[in-house]
Amino acid sequence: MTTLVMYDAVNTKNLVGLPDADAFAGYVDGAFQTFPLLSALAPAGTHLLSIAVFAIHDADCLDVEPLDATNAQAPAWVKRQQARGAHRPCIYTSVSNVGALVATLRAAGIARAGVRIWSAHYGKGPHMCGPASCGQTTIACDGTQWDDHAHARELDVSHLRPDFFGPAADPPHSPDHLTGDLDMTILEFDDHNACPIALPNGVGRVRFASNHVAKLHVDLPGHAGADLDIDYAVTDGVNIPDGMSMIVVHRTDDGTNLVSYSIAH
Repeated sequence: MTTLVMYDAVNTKNLVGLPDADAFAGYVDGAFQTFPLLSALAPAGTHLLSIAVFAIHDADCLDVEPLDATNAQAPAWVKRQQARGAHRPCIYTSVSNVGALVATLRAAGIARAGVRIWSAHYGKGPHMCGPASCGQTTIACDGTQWDDHAHARELDVSHLRPDFFGPAADPPHSPDHLTGDLDMTILEFDDHNACPIALPNGVGRVRFASNHVAKLHVDLPGHAGADLDIDYAVTDGVNIPDGMSMIVVHRTDDGTNLVSYSIAH
């Protein structure tokens, strides 16, 4: 897959003369308000990405990291950007926080496909974080900032998906007997083979899938649980009673293959 190269720098002089820049990123607030300077520096055709470090401000991207915006602030910020017509608002965060961030968004009813996740992960070399690359997150990111000294300068460099600045690719078609949101997320089981899932309002069903056989038990607080056998396919899953905000999924076999879930309204 061809990737785009994006740079950002506190000192915008370090953005001059870069031979491979597809995009520049800069801040609209905070201590280093570099975005207003980018249009004068960027060659024709260069994409520009605006970043807000505080959730009260609008931008293309929200910076979620210590001393800046938080996971808890991200859903309202995303919905505000969507309301003003932004397509797939972007969120920047450390790779170690990607799973928690996406879970927070999902709990607020924001699907993974509705946002761009831009991770930070240094020391691995050029890559985009995900289970098939660095393995530090089970979620495939839309871009990754992987070095802060590109071209021997104080210069951040990121690799981005080719559709980062355009519409995302259409999701794969679901089988005819399945409807709803099939944006799959990999379950992350703890040491006790349990994985809690926060549910947004209005969820009707949770489905599960794997490319190998797997056995699960789903706890539905206050209701009878469900045992599920997965066999190389997407299951019909479990119905979610009205008002339920969380379920807990247990892995009941000894398998180590990945299991994913999706939420349907």
